[in-house]
Amino acid sequence: VHLALADWLQKDRVNLAKMQQLYSILNELNQIQAISPPIEPNMDLVSLLTVSLDQFHTDDEIYQLSLSREPRTSKSAPSSPAPPKSPVIDEWASAVKPKTNPELINK
Repeated sequence: VHLALADWLQKDRVNLAKMQQLYSILNELNQIQAISPPIEPNMDLVSLLTVSLDQFHTDDEIYQLSLSREPRTSKSAPSSPAPPKSPVIDEWASAVKPKTNPELINK
């Protein structure tokens, strides 16, 4: 609109058609921004993420968890497709207990 239509029709006359187009575009944008999307949060997912993010581990602990999950091996040795779970991972997984949403379970 800004480039397609001139601001002034003559030296002293404003281009009203351009101003009306600008008003309708800006008004529509204003209405869209004022409306909240019809989305409800999944509280089970929020609870799971909250619990997971509350688990604080130092860099050394994360490194040890990584090593227990995928131990370092030499490049010549064949790697196993799925290393067995270590007790450290089982211990961490047992600490994560998400809160369930009763409404979701009853559906």
